[in-house]
Amino acid sequence: EDGRVQPGYVGWNARRFYQRLQALMAKHKLVPNGHGGHSTQAYLLVAMPWMDAVLDGELNFNIDVSDRDWIDYYPIARMRSMSSPHNWGVPICWMGHLDSRDNNKTMLAQIKRAEYLWLHDSWKNPYGGGGPRTVMPDSILDFGLNGDATAYHPYWRNPYVTSSDKDLIVSLWRIADQDDTDMRMNQCPQTVDRVLIGVFNYNRTLTKPVELKVDLAALGLKGDGFVVTARELYGPESGESAYFSSSAVGCSIISGMFGMECRFDPASGRLILPALPPHRGRYVGISKHAVADETRFLETLKRLAASVGATEPFEIPPAVVNWGGVSAGAKFYEPGKAHGASCKIESVRVGAWVQPDRTLLCVLNDADKPVDAEIALDLDMLNLTPRLVWQEFIRVRDFGSPAEGASLNFHKRMLNVKGVHPKALRLIGIRRY
Repeated sequence: EDGRVQPGYVGWNARRFYQRLQALMAKHKLVPNGHGGHSTQAYLLVAMPWMDAVLDGELNFNIDVSDRDWIDYYPIARMRSMSSPHNWGVPICWMGHLDSRDNNKTMLAQIKRAEYLWLHDSWKNPYGGGGPRTVMPDSILDFGLNGDATAYHPYWRNPYVTSSDKDLIVSLWRIADQDDTDMRMNQCPQTVDRVLIGVFNYNRTLTKPVELKVDLAALGLKGDGFVVTARELYGPESGESAYFSSSAVGCSIISGMFGMECRFDPASGRLILPALPPHRGRYVGISKHAVADETRFLETLKRLAASVGATEPFEIPPAVVNWGGVSAGAKFYEPGKAHGASCKIESVRVGAWVQPDRTLLCVLNDADKPVDAEIALDLDMLNLTPRLVWQEFIRVRDFGSPAEGASLNFHKRMLNVKGVHPKALRLIGIRRY
């Protein structure tokens, strides 16, 4: 009243504003998860319970005038205290512009930043540049990381994986290989049969050898009658390149994936990876499946291949194992009796392994010539229809690696499979993420 200015804080006003936005969205039945706050360096904690996301990192770094990169400006202390979405229960979408006269230099800096952010369980950052390098790699998505039942153990409290080198920071995700809805309905037990390990070299100048000790017993990945395998899902092939090759930008076929560069001893839990350059990360999946399940799956594949006259030896593609095709919970339907999948072409038969959130199709061509097959899918019967259309989606994986591949017309419920070879089979995965 005497004319003096009294400093205030906008937090409570923002809180009421976001409460009102949520109420309006609910009243008019608008898409949830549709609004957030631009929060770079200023998280409005009192308002965040009513935000669906916050945007951080709108700072511009010129990497030509300094040898410091994004990781230097967002060190561990900053990330742990402010920038883990698990601290606030609100996802963080990252900006962060990196400028250089050399586009390749900028691209490498963006890749390093993405590998660092992923370690903090922040996977989709479209503002960061670099195209597909800023989002979860397909191989990690296939591994099941974004399932409902995934548990994140950040590097500052990860009791399962240790390293003698303090510069190697390691996060871990325990992945229950079962759909969460089915677990809530007690239709099937929750079993953790795979973990994702992310390791990052926090040293800014030195390349580091990587040797980790994984406590398989504590993770529930040890036991008689099981096959335990480790597969590199993402990582640099050398100091200056990543699995995202320049020719693969914008497509899902990534050069160098499943390079099997890691060495793993299931008996001791010793995991050895290629040396990591400064500020680079690697991601390795470790999974277990029963010997009996693998044997049964392989014998079924061989029998199906023989039924169309295929003569070449047939093995389980590693990508199918990564995708989760070999599972005790999969129910197999013989060709012609596939659960929710059928084809009108007489020479094409379709079998299927069905799980709660995914289906692996086996498309067999009895003809003496290549066939383009149209397979009708009952997505509801297969439990593949997204239940929450604003956050769930389905994806097709063609494990035959043909030039054209398979594609799904979701609205017509039709899977188009190009060029099924004569007297051969093709494996195609359809999964709800």
